[in-house]
Amino acid sequence: MLPSLAEQQRIGSLFKELDRNIALNRTLLDKLTKLKASLLEQMFPRVGESVPQLRFEGFSEPWEPATIGDCVTLISGRDLDSDAIESEPTSSKALPYVTGASQIDHNEILVNRWTSSPAVISLPNDLLLTCKGTVGLLVINNIGKAHIARQLMALRSEPSKINSFFLQYTIAQSLAEVIAAAKGVIPGIERSFVLNLPCKHPSLAEQQRIGAFFKAMDERIAQQRAKLSKLEQLKQALLEQMFVSAPV
Repeated sequence: MLPSLAEQQRIGSLFKELDRNIALNRTLLDKLTKLKASLLEQMFPRVGESVPQLRFEGFSEPWEPATIGDCVTLISGRDLDSDAIESEPTSSKALPYVTGASQIDHNEILVNRWTSSPAVISLPNDLLLTCKGTVGLLVINNIGKAHIARQLMALRSEPSKINSFFLQYTIAQSLAEVIAAAKGVIPGIERSFVLNLPCKHPSLAEQQRIGAFFKAMDERIAQQRAKLSKLEQLKQALLEQMFVSAPV
């Protein structure tokens, strides 16, 4: 079913421009993601080294050797029975129940399960680490108090000693090296493995600069991803509205 040639041309031009914008935004997202990966490699010391290749001005001291166990308190999650899990909070005591990677979307926790039963509690600003399934996925707990399931570990740091956002990126680097060496196949990780991961760190001031820098970069990437998603949704909606459905 065809409209006039003039209308075809208008429709074609519109979707050509939409496709151009989608491609440009997808390219920008890809560049931002690759830039972040490159900077992570340069702003954290390589294996066997104590200083990174790239630093903020004013910092020159070697990073201190340590392990994750030296820097955090690790809390293992615990599963709840299905009858203790709610799709909506039914009382003022109900807290979010976070079970793993399915509830983590680009560094944000999606709250779609709740429970009032006693369980392992994660506090705001704990670093949550998936230890089963999608191993190595990290997110700062930004939803307040929450119950965590067996697939997760909560890493609680002392703010006066180590910055949560810096910790997120240094663990990500350590895990990336391990996962790469295992060719991406790790069915699960145990407490002892996490506690023994290297966690070299600079002064708290430099940690805060690094953490804030990559947090801002993550926010920029999230904004770009959201913009691309909106453009793709707009194109799909217009395709449905601007073409006549075939008669049944």
